[in-house]
Amino acid sequence: MSTSIEKTTLEEHAARPECHVAVDPDQDDRATEMPLQSFARCHMRAFHCAWFGLFISVVVWRGFFQVLGNTASQNGISESQEFYSFIVALIVRALAAFLLGPLCDIYGARRLMVVVLLSSVSVALIGATLKVTNNVVGFYIVQSLVGISGATTVMSQFWTSNMFAKEIAGTTNSFVAGFGRLGDQAATYAASLPVGLSVAVVACSWGALLTKISDESPRGELSERSKIGDAAKVSTRERFLSEIQNTNMWILFVQYACCAGAKHVHYYYLQLGLGEEEYGKLVSAFSFNDMLVRIIVIQLGGYISDNCSSNFGMRGRLIWQSICLGTAGFFVIIAAHSQDPFYLLVNVSLMSVFIWAAMGSTYGIVPYANT
Repeated sequence: MSTSIEKTTLEEHAARPECHVAVDPDQDDRATEMPLQSFARCHMRAFHCAWFGLFISVVVWRGFFQVLGNTASQNGISESQEFYSFIVALIVRALAAFLLGPLCDIYGARRLMVVVLLSSVSVALIGATLKVTNNVVGFYIVQSLVGISGATTVMSQFWTSNMFAKEIAGTTNSFVAGFGRLGDQAATYAASLPVGLSVAVVACSWGALLTKISDESPRGELSERSKIGDAAKVSTRERFLSEIQNTNMWILFVQYACCAGAKHVHYYYLQLGLGEEEYGKLVSAFSFNDMLVRIIVIQLGGYISDNCSSNFGMRGRLIWQSICLGTAGFFVIIAAHSQDPFYLLVNVSLMSVFIWAAMGSTYGIVPYANT
């Protein structure tokens, strides 16, 4: 197979000015370390661009959803219509994620992140400016299209997996997810139109900058690599069918769905049997606690997964995830039977710890799904 890209030794490649980290030439020059303080190209620049791209996408997505929710009643949207619009948006986002995964293999995660980021912001701005959300159809369409920006999780994970070796995949991917998902909290402050417009400007600027300041992979653009034979050529249809038939992918899908689904029962449990004032205080306490937990535990879950892998191989990663999921499930059951508000808060907080740890452990397994 002819290629103009040389497979250099670890020392030669590490000495290049654009890659200031140690790399593994047997894994397409992916980095074997993650110096967080570095912003140097190409590996660490991509790392920081990936998590911030996810962060700003989540802020746009969640923030605009809150704006829509706050103005729904004023626009004649009933509570049931608002609820079902959320379900529709969730389905659209899931379908977008299924499609964007195979497309990343062909066009690269960075380009798709730019497209999704700019298009979702454009839809949000158009919806706010033209007030197309004043009717049910417009409300559903705008909310669904903006919700696609939530699928940038796929691109951020794919991008990082292209830059870092499998041995540290759990750490790098969980750090990107942990930092990026802090956008959930930041979105609260973007729920007003003036702040939201400022965020939209930042998102558009960031999308325009991404292609100029970062790299798709250590060896360049995926589309260019496939032309010279350094990356396999595959059609979108072939890639999509391959993933659909991948049993490992569906197992991971169920495991991740358990994490994502369980985290949403927090507020349901906190609301049981509580008055509005007491419920508000408890939710505020939990939200602050959950934010701190999320910052630390997602990364810790991925880091422990990597360490389990270095000692016990893939079995170690799977055992760690099983422990996290099983313990989270245990606290789900306990929380369902908690009557005292204090113990309820303790139980859902412990549940939160293991849910986020399980999510972090998933990021360490994903790169091995095709092996």
